[in-house]
Amino acid sequence: MDKQHIKLLSKTSRAHVEEGGHFEELLEVTSTDCRTYHPIHCKQGLIDLGPAENALCDDLLLPVLNQNLPKISVEHIRYTNFSSSVGETGITTLITKFLQDEFSSNISESNLILTSGVGSANEIISFAIADKGDAFLVLAPYYYNFNDDAGLKPNVSLIPVYHDGTEKMSECFNKALEKARQDGINVRAVCIFNPNNPTGKVVGKDHILDLIDWCQENELHLIVDEAYNLTVYEDKESFQSVFSLVKPDNPYVHITWGLSKNFSVPGFRLGVLCSFNTAVLKLASRMAVYNSVPLYIRNICSSLFIDRVQCKKIIKESNERLKKAKDYFTKRLADIGVAVCKDTISGFYVWADFSKYMPEKTIEAEKNIYKRLLKFGVCITPGYMYSNLDYGFFRVIYAFPQPTIDLALERIILALNPTEQPRILESLTSDIDDEIEFAVETCTLEDDVKNLFSALRSDKQWVKENTGEKWAKENPAAAKIFEKK
Repeated sequence: MDKQHIKLLSKTSRAHVEEGGHFEELLEVTSTDCRTYHPIHCKQGLIDLGPAENALCDDLLLPVLNQNLPKISVEHIRYTNFSSSVGETGITTLITKFLQDEFSSNISESNLILTSGVGSANEIISFAIADKGDAFLVLAPYYYNFNDDAGLKPNVSLIPVYHDGTEKMSECFNKALEKARQDGINVRAVCIFNPNNPTGKVVGKDHILDLIDWCQENELHLIVDEAYNLTVYEDKESFQSVFSLVKPDNPYVHITWGLSKNFSVPGFRLGVLCSFNTAVLKLASRMAVYNSVPLYIRNICSSLFIDRVQCKKIIKESNERLKKAKDYFTKRLADIGVAVCKDTISGFYVWADFSKYMPEKTIEAEKNIYKRLLKFGVCITPGYMYSNLDYGFFRVIYAFPQPTIDLALERIILALNPTEQPRILESLTSDIDDEIEFAVETCTLEDDVKNLFSALRSDKQWVKENTGEKWAKENPAAAKIFEKK
């Protein structure tokens, strides 16, 4: 990066660029000289177990999303509904009814603002309630990109708060609040991720109610990120959503929610900010204009909620698959001496302890494990990025097809302890010295033809509708070339 270019930025932007961030660090590493793993096109590519995506439910989602695929109309390419984030008929109404039903919630449609993802909702609420230099108390460990959600534009500082379960959660936050005030820091809010990212643990009902009361007594806002609240796959009774607990006259509680994790469609970028604070909603509705969800995407996502029975079926089946995959992955990790957090009951990841393979429990040792695994074609996220102080833990995504997970585990074993299980060396598909070399394997023409026929067979309706005659009518000039003389 050119230092002269940095000088051209504002002071605020200059500080962000020079400081960097964890997300930027991950992107820089995983995008350098790497190709993403593909079972056909790139067998030696990087298996990225870092991004929190669920690849186990594509077969459940795609038929639903494709069945009512809207045709592009004039309103899709105009400003129509561009700023309709509040009270808009369609997706907002459907989401409101879904949340009311799923969590026995008292929310109304006017309490919701649509945003381009949960991160955008977190950014908007942070900007709305805090000034530059203010701070939030955040239950740690927490999702590392929240540093940017609250820090980049809102310029809010985050203070991690740790709770070991031996006292009320509000008591931990109270100590942190007193310390911050002694240091001259103005605290504006408490933030929790429930279910937690990266641990997959949940904060119980009693702690939530205690925090709601404590925040109101201290005139602090409470931001609850529930991006994973539909992914609780076991011990469901231990989790209770804030949607069902907050009273509609409480102006301090704000909930962020979305489809990316709960319905495994992160590419659609559809989030929700829920608040009972009318001033917050007024500002958020203005900010949401520039963080809006395209009408076309809203129309597609509506199909997830129209059939309520089908919606419940998708959630249930998704959670069953997550539970099965998590149990399998946990067992395989245990075979190589890697334990996971026992209280994980949600999400697509395990909170895994790799300290056995570290000479000492430090940030530097975590980074070395991370870099070592990258050399062998696997990416997992080190715990220090989540403000975790017990060094050695990594967040590892397991929601992939089993063959991909098996190969990832083989590479992990090879990277960390190749002599422990020499059979792994024989199972890999290429000769390996010290490192797996990243290389793109291109398909042969025969492979391409097979893939084409496979795709056509899987979408018979498309084949039926898109005939040669139809193409000729739509492309008369091109069709003339193929006419018989």
